[in-house]
Parts: sequence; C-alpha cells; structure tokens
Amino acid sequence: MASFSNRHKIEGVLTTRAPLHIGNGDTTERPDCGYLLDDDKEPVDISAVATDDAGRAYIPGTAIKGNLRAWASGHADDQKDWEEVFGLQELGGKAEFWDAPFLALPDGSFSPGRCWCAQRLTSVAASVAIDRRTRTAGDRRLFHKEFVPKGVSFQVTITAQDLTPAELELLLRALEGFNQTASPVTLGAKTSDDWGRMAWELESVRTIDAVKVTEWLDSKSAAAINCSFDDFSNEHQRQSSGIPQPDPGANLSIDLALDFSGLFLVNDPSQVRKKPDPLGHAPTSDEAGRPYLPASSFRGALRSQAEMILRTIGGPSAAWRPGERGLTPRREAIEQKSQLADLCLASQVFGAPGWRTPIGLTDFTLSAGTEPHYIMHEMLAIDRFTGGSTEGLKFNAKALCRPRLEGTVTANLEALERSCAGTGGLMLLAFVFRDLIEGDIALGFGAGKGYGACRVVVRAVHWPRWENIPQVFRKDLTEEDLPDLMTAKPVSEQLKLESQIYWFEDLKKTAERRSHAIS
Repeated sequence: MASFSNRHKIEGVLTTRAPLHIGNGDTTERPDCGYLLDDDKEPVDISAVATDDAGRAYIPGTAIKGNLRAWASGHADDQKDWEEVFGLQELGGKAEFWDAPFLALPDGSFSPGRCWCAQRLTSVAASVAIDRRTRTAGDRRLFHKEFVPKGVSFQVTITAQDLTPAELELLLRALEGFNQTASPVTLGAKTSDDWGRMAWELESVRTIDAVKVTEWLDSKSAAAINCSFDDFSNEHQRQSSGIPQPDPGANLSIDLALDFSGLFLVNDPSQVRKKPDPLGHAPTSDEAGRPYLPASSFRGALRSQAEMILRTIGGPSAAWRPGERGLTPRREAIEQKSQLADLCLASQVFGAPGWRTPIGLTDFTLSAGTEPHYIMHEMLAIDRFTGGSTEGLKFNAKALCRPRLEGTVTANLEALERSCAGTGGLMLLAFVFRDLIEGDIALGFGAGKGYGACRVVVRAVHWPRWENIPQVFRKDLTEEDLPDLMTAKPVSEQLKLESQIYWFEDLKKTAERRSHAIS
C-alpha cells in the first residue's frame, strides 16, 4: 500500500467576465430563433460548446488543468513544483481536476445576448470574413459560434494528494491567476480577442493527513470525517490578498481611443425586424445593452491594412490574387516552429492556422461616463435605369453618432520573436498605427456609405522592462532610450519608430523576400 501523507480538497467558483467558448468539435442549431435561418428557412450550423449529460454548458477539468499548467510553468519558482502538481507525459500529477458544472446565473438584470438558450446556457455570436478585393462580406463566410455570456458561474473542485506546502501554494497562486489584470489565466477560444476571462473566488481549502485519518477510523463515526479536515481557506485568502500583480513580461501595451467623426455601426442581424417598427441594421451590444466594437472586427481591419502595406512595399508580385485570403498560399496548419519562417509577415504578426497571433486586443467600449447617441439613418436604393427610387428597397440603420470608444492593443514580444517576424514585424505595426492615427482605416459597417471614419488617439504606451525585451528588438536601442520613448515625447510620436530605430529596412527586406517567394 502506498504511503499517505496528506489529502487536499480545494473548492471555489469561476465566473465568466467575458464570453466563453470551449468547443466540443460539433455543431448545434437554434431552430426556434428566426434570425438563425438560411435562405431556405433551414437552421444554420453553429459551433457548439461542450455540454454535460444534462445538455448544459460546463468547464471540462482538462481545460482548467491545461491552462493552469501553462500559467504555472511560467510563474513557478521551481520547475519541479509545477511538474509534480500537474504531471508530465510519462508521470501523472498530484492534482486531480474535476469537471466544473453550472452553478448560477447572475443576480439582478441579465442580458445574455441574442438567441439565448436557457437549457444550454449559451447565446450565439456571428462573425464574417471580409473579401480583400471587394471589401464586403465574403460569400459563404458568415460563421456562428455558441458562447456562455458574462456573469455565469461554475463550481470548481480540485483534489490532490501528498502536496508539499510549496506545491499547494503554487496551485493556489495559479488559481489566483484568473483574477490578474496582466497576463491572466484564460479559458477556451478567441482569447486574443479578449474572450475566456474568468473571475476566481476561493471557497475552501481543506486538508487531512495520516494522523487525522487514523483518528477518524478509530472513531468509527462517519460524521467525524468533517471534523478531521483542517480548513486553510481563510489564511490563504488573507495571504493572497497581498499577492502582487505579475510582471507583464515582454508585453508592449498600447491604450487607444477611437474618435469617430460621423456614424459608426457594427451590425447585429438578430435585431432586424419588419414589424411593428422596421429596422434594417442595428448596433452590436454587450450584456448591458451598450454598443461596442468587437476585438475581432478591429483585428480584421488592422490585418487588411497591414497586407496592403506589404503589397505596397513588396511591389506587384506581392499583390492580392483571386483565391488567396492573404499573402501566404499555405492552407494546412502550422505544426513545427520551423514552418513559421515560411509565412508572410502579415500571418506571422496576425496569426495563421496553427499559429496564435502575438497581438492581443480588447473590445472597444464607450468611454466611461458617456451614453450612446443614436440616430435613425434612412436610406433608399436608386434604380440604375430610371434614376429614381427603387420600389421596395427603402431601408434604415440605427447608428451611433460620433462616439468615442476605448480599448487596448498588446504585442507579446516573445511570441513575435518566435514568429520569425523580427523587427520588421514591429515596424509593420508602427505603420498600421500611423495609418490609424491619420484616419486612413474605416471601422465597422458601411465604409462605402461614409460610416466608420475615425482617428485614433494613442492614450498611453507601456513598454516592458528592458530585461524582458527580447534581444532582437533591442537593435539600435539602449535601456536609456526607454524613458524617452515612454515619457519624453508626445504619445503620437512614440509610434513613429523609424525616427528612433532603423527597423524600416528590415520590414522592406522581409516584404521583398516574401514577394519573390510567392511569385
């Protein structure tokens, strides 16, 4: 019989702070939701979340373990500690992670979003791929994904045997990582678009050792087992309240404000109605009913502009060609690091199948303390032959008027280094931000109708500590330059890196090299 020194049981609650999608590889339907019907009135396929035997969304124990393991591997004081707790391929870990079932919906008002299903605890999000040539929605490129909305709670249980005090503390610190603002633990898909953020609340940390087990066995009382556990939750909560925020590592963070000069709209097709008051287009809103610019929409606009810049620098041979969604012909997923060098610079920076983008984005929301100002924009289609109005083609849009939206862009310099993008990748970002500042990138719906025109204000640039910046990005830069980049100049000037760092040649060489490779 194996020796027994202690047994721990950790219980707590994980609550979604953002949409959560942990997929099961299958699809589902919403036949009762009129919006989610195709032209033949058949339900469209929706990427499904993992559900338990009752058909409700849950968090698989494997998802919790895998993401905590990744976080702990980068934050453990001793590598052996996280290996012992979470295990290796050839050796199981000491901790056992239970599946986390649904616990509760939030108190008070709850706006779960479109096509809410109380049985599955999910709403539905839609996204569309933009055609590079026409700059309109791509044919058959509308995708739907289930998600658990903000505010839903799940019960978490973790058991472990024979933990040392250091291993127990590491496990508890990893759970506290869900609450960190810098590099938090996240779950599920689209974490680069700010999905999968969770709030952790510890309920109890209970332990029993060999002596207490012997005492319980001698008592011959089933009720005595509860008295045999020591509860350390209050002590840990006291200690964890003083745990400092982790070092942001190699993350370069840029806080932005988008100042729109006219109308702005990211369309939510679920709000389209014909009666009683017709509505053709309406803004996408969060759980509180406030409009916002989704991170995925902003990312698409940045990538499209980056590809245009590369085609301009690289010349005609790097131009868009029909049938290609980007500058890289590759279709299969990246499986080895060596394959990253074959990607075009846009894919290295903004992601490709098998390669998660080093660029993280938050949703862009209304500035604190401001309320949305809507107008109803009436439109009419013109008959090309008669020059008059076309019968039956009058439509409208409920749009935001001159909003200011705020959000954050983060570049993980370590991941950017692994992508083989080099300083050219950071230079490409600098050019994209220059175009944003100058108002050259329209955002959201209806750019051809005058919607989405904006200028970007760089509110702050947060560089990582010098020792955290990978060597490749220290080119033509010294530690003394960082205060100058962060504080001495106006923030709009901080992004004009070509005046400080000679990275433009790296960008040009990379673009030209990829241009010849794909011609």
